[in-house]
Amino acid sequence: MKWVFILILIIFCFGNNSQEVTQEEFENEGECGDGIWDWFSEECDGTSGCGKDCLCKKGYTANGNGTCVMSCMFGDGCIGGCIEPDVCDECNTTKGYTEDCQGCQDGYMWFGEGICKPYTSYTMHTCFSFLNFTRYQTAGLGIAFPFDILVGKEQKEIIAKIPYIPVQYQSLSISRCSRFVDMMKPYTYGYWFNITFEKASKVMIEVENIYSAETIDYYDMTQQKIGSDMAILIQNECPSTTDLSYRVKCIMRNGGTSKYVRVPRIYYEGTANSNIFAFVHSKYASKPMGGYNIYFKEIKHICSYTTSTIGWQNIIKGNYYVDLDLDNAIQSNSVCNKNKVKGFWYRIPGADHTIVISSCNSTGDYDVSFNLIRYKPSDYGYTSYDEDISNVDCSDSSHTECVLTRTDGCSKDSKLAKMTITISHEYDYLLFVGITEEYEANVRVSFDITCPQECGSNGKCSPYSGRCECYNGYTLIDETCTKCGNSKLDNNEECDLSVEGYQDSLCTNACNCKYGTQPMTVKVNGTSSTKCAVPTCGNGKIDVYEECDGGYGCDHCVCVNMTKKYSKARLDCLPSSCGNKKLDEGEECDGGDGCIECECQPGWYSQGKTHCSSQSLLGRQLKYWGTLVIVYWIFFFILLLILILLYIKLTKKIKQEIDDEKLVIFENTIIPFDKTNSQFIDLKQQNPYFSFSTTDIDFGDKRPEIDEPIETTISLTNNWKENLHFTFHSGDYPKYEIMCKPFTGTVHPSESIELTISFIARCTTVLNEKVPITIRYGQLQNIIKEIKRENPDLIPQNSQSSQNSESDNKSRSSSTNGSSSQKNSHTSLNTQKNTPSGSGKSGSSNNSDSKKKKGKSKVSKFHVYLNLQVESALSTKLDYEEIHLQHPPIGGGTFGIVYRAEWRKVDVAVKVMKSDLVDMMDLLPNFMQEAEMMERIRCPYIVNFIGSVVTYDTLCLVTEFCPLGSLRKFMKTNPMSDLLKVRFCQDIARGMEYLHENDILHRDLKTDNVLVYSKNPSDPITAKVTDFGTSRSFIESSSKIALQNIGTPVYMAPEISRKDQMTLKSDVYSFAICMLEFG
Repeated sequence: MKWVFILILIIFCFGNNSQEVTQEEFENEGECGDGIWDWFSEECDGTSGCGKDCLCKKGYTANGNGTCVMSCMFGDGCIGGCIEPDVCDECNTTKGYTEDCQGCQDGYMWFGEGICKPYTSYTMHTCFSFLNFTRYQTAGLGIAFPFDILVGKEQKEIIAKIPYIPVQYQSLSISRCSRFVDMMKPYTYGYWFNITFEKASKVMIEVENIYSAETIDYYDMTQQKIGSDMAILIQNECPSTTDLSYRVKCIMRNGGTSKYVRVPRIYYEGTANSNIFAFVHSKYASKPMGGYNIYFKEIKHICSYTTSTIGWQNIIKGNYYVDLDLDNAIQSNSVCNKNKVKGFWYRIPGADHTIVISSCNSTGDYDVSFNLIRYKPSDYGYTSYDEDISNVDCSDSSHTECVLTRTDGCSKDSKLAKMTITISHEYDYLLFVGITEEYEANVRVSFDITCPQECGSNGKCSPYSGRCECYNGYTLIDETCTKCGNSKLDNNEECDLSVEGYQDSLCTNACNCKYGTQPMTVKVNGTSSTKCAVPTCGNGKIDVYEECDGGYGCDHCVCVNMTKKYSKARLDCLPSSCGNKKLDEGEECDGGDGCIECECQPGWYSQGKTHCSSQSLLGRQLKYWGTLVIVYWIFFFILLLILILLYIKLTKKIKQEIDDEKLVIFENTIIPFDKTNSQFIDLKQQNPYFSFSTTDIDFGDKRPEIDEPIETTISLTNNWKENLHFTFHSGDYPKYEIMCKPFTGTVHPSESIELTISFIARCTTVLNEKVPITIRYGQLQNIIKEIKRENPDLIPQNSQSSQNSESDNKSRSSSTNGSSSQKNSHTSLNTQKNTPSGSGKSGSSNNSDSKKKKGKSKVSKFHVYLNLQVESALSTKLDYEEIHLQHPPIGGGTFGIVYRAEWRKVDVAVKVMKSDLVDMMDLLPNFMQEAEMMERIRCPYIVNFIGSVVTYDTLCLVTEFCPLGSLRKFMKTNPMSDLLKVRFCQDIARGMEYLHENDILHRDLKTDNVLVYSKNPSDPITAKVTDFGTSRSFIESSSKIALQNIGTPVYMAPEISRKDQMTLKSDVYSFAICMLEFG
């Protein structure tokens, strides 16, 4: 124990480095489960991975901050991280893992759990090749060969000193028996030993160091890991083949001494002239082997060499258990079982107690057995206090005795064991916990005292239930059999609560009256009864230790039946209804102010309520009415003030709404632009009079949606010493609308104003327009003179007016617009253009006016242009100037003329509606409704709708262009095969089926309204239906009878002539006529 003393001394010397705590922190006890981490007594509390005992669960590690970190042995090889400790759903196959993380790919193996690395199989050692190779290697180095072990007749202990072998000389070995390798690739680093027995011996093989039972208990108690994490196994032969299918007999294996002492050890009973092979290896090839000492020690029996002592102080404290892992088990036999079984040995010092040894609380249903052996310490010259009992041989029946063996006891179908046994102080006991499992097991064994005091000599301790079973007439109370509680009052009993109808709060469970009381016969409600009471009870007055005496709710000077004693004891008890917050009969109050024990205190007055009043009835009435009058006047003045404030606020709001209404009407006013007597100023040249923040009305990368407003702001600054008056000339044009807020105003010298410009696109278009703004100053002529003197470049030399000064800009704009329309055999759909840069007067009138005014006109204002450059979003509302018709027309009918045209370099078909049949304003609503319907229709057998054009005098429908023309025209100029005719019929039927599914009636189905898309019957589409809905727009928009009867009589169903209601069947009739026509 010398090293233990040194350790304690080091802790004492460096104790000042420990964390300082206050007295309050030291006395504060952490409560597990309150969600608050106490660093002194808890690893965690309520966090993920935290157990109910506030310790991190298995697979989690405390990080010192109150949280538990999940273990993930795959590291960054696990995609997305582990879902449970060391459990991964998907692994990175580029790092050698299989996709399901269950192993390594070909050419890879475990080098430590969860770590796949490449390996080469041709360098693998077998047991045979390892011994030969290392024998040759050590001979070359001049080192004694340490891997041949001879257990002789004289030597009791052999130490094999294994030198350090450089890593480059170490190779992986094949281990067919180890549980710490991959079963498919059982390779790991290790040392093979050839062990020969000259005589029969019981040998303990230990690696790296020899640890006593006390040392092992110390490291397990302090939870400190020590030793290299290795494993050891023993097999009966040393194969030379690398064939993994070759099987050897695995005798035993061990993966560590205990949970915290990680070095392995193993026990073997060898016969004379026998030979075995041991393999000491690292787990899962986690690291190469180092230089170690391997100890071979001959012992009497494993039970006395490795046993851990179960102290009575732990058993008496209760809830004591040990957790056993199969990897740390050692095979052993004894007088209870001659067969070798894997398990653990424990020593229980002798004492006169009955104990329960149970494995019922284990995590799984493992095959567990208990063997209890006893021996007399005096037979070996020991006492129960001696730690060294190494001479005890549990297989020697002359000095050891098998007391009890149990393989069951937990439940009917459970394989777990439970044992109840009465032991004596004359013997010491050795318990062997056997685990008959092959691969893994985690067993929890608990030790508890039961049946104290031998059940009071009135019962016996059951070996099955582990509790006292009392004889007839006796009851089990506090683990002792007694007559108390047998439902009758026996001799030597002062009271018995089990007697039917007997209630006594002063009677104990041991059938005795509490200290200071005795059995007393007292009359209660005219009936005498005997119960426990103080000696002075029944004298009609309150004495010491009495709650009451003879009054209401009093029984043997104790308040019963839910009643309570008064704070100052009285004859009566406080009724149970006191405290229910209700005023019951006989109560002055209940729980309110001035009320104690349902009575108003001195200086307080009862008022028939749960609380008492500090004033009399008259005082309360005066206070009530006075307060009421004051509150009434306060309320009156507050209400009056609120009404006044609401009146003022409402008046302001009404005035503001009126002003806003006037402002809206005024702001939507469009002031036409007139260039007469106006001087153009080019904003590209700087001037000292005014400036704009930008000369372009630009909305950035935004493409305005159709009919949705979009805004931008431009700043106008007055740099002159006089007030500037401006007018923004808004406009509502067929293609767009532009407004400004404010559209007119005055800017004081050295001030700026923000112009909020709103733009609404009416159709899909690209605009490059000029928006005029008129600028006025009070002394304009003085400014003109100064401009001519100081900035002559601002005014063109040949004119003072704007007619010539802006000609370059105007001609450039017109040339841009005109260039797109100057194409051979192309004409624009509508040549009229309204722009904000025009004056609103025709060219002829301007010329005539200019002829009349030969003299110089007097300039009264300036005007400038802001460039409007915008491209709208795509829609079905098209710009009429972007559609270029080709003459002559390619078709025509009752309601319109069809042209081939080009829109944005795409060939389209344009149907221009005739405006002489129906008034345009009457036709427009139905036309827009039909256009919206066609926009929603998307079917490969119906002509694709591209868009529509709506102007004040033109309505057009734009669809895809089919170059083969109508079916009627195709039939006249092209021969048709029967297959092509069938395909035409199919495609027309599919198109009509789509219309009917959407409740759309064509009304005018004929071969003229079917376009040929392809003349190849093998193509997916050969024909498309068109021109539906147009006739309906005209008919529903007109009141002319002649127009309503328009149609092709041959294709019309009979009900149309009779003016009956049209149905979908009318289109079926027209389809049949079409089939008859070409077929």
